[in-house]
Amino acid sequence: MKRASSGYTLMEVMVSLAVLAVGAAGVIGLQKVTGVANSYTRNLATASRIAAKWVERLELDGRQWSDTTGFGSTYWLKSATAAPGQWTTPVERPSFASPDADVLGADIFPGDTADPAFCTQVRLTTLSGFSGAIRAEVRVFWEKAGDPINCNVTGDAVNAAPSRYGSVHNVIAIVASK
Repeated sequence: MKRASSGYTLMEVMVSLAVLAVGAAGVIGLQKVTGVANSYTRNLATASRIAAKWVERLELDGRQWSDTTGFGSTYWLKSATAAPGQWTTPVERPSFASPDADVLGADIFPGDTADPAFCTQVRLTTLSGFSGAIRAEVRVFWEKAGDPINCNVTGDAVNAAPSRYGSVHNVIAIVASK
């Protein structure tokens, strides 16, 4: 009586290991792409929150602006009017607002140990045809590589390097109080 052999041949084991390796490589590649997408989405959401916060700050600042006093009673609008139509960094207001933010979107003040991850800039222009109205643009940008950012970027360097910087733009109109 002949006994039937049981078990797998070396060829069957090698083929199954090859199939497993191809499947594992696909999962690892997908995980890397998902991680990059999650990081970009997190940065986009954080920058959007920072931009919305600065829009609110400029709106509050705009309530101090009137046709009779001009920008004299405002905090940020008067500092940015020195360069109309140019991207400028808003002046820090100690313990209230900073143009630099950490990875969670919190303002960074002197003495904080966090590295800047997000930078805020504003651009103000007069709205033609509307007396006592300005267009306020808020731009929040970050390094796509995830490195701490140098917030001294000037002009349109951010828009000129889309592979290096991510950015969010918000635009509002601010009207002088009567």
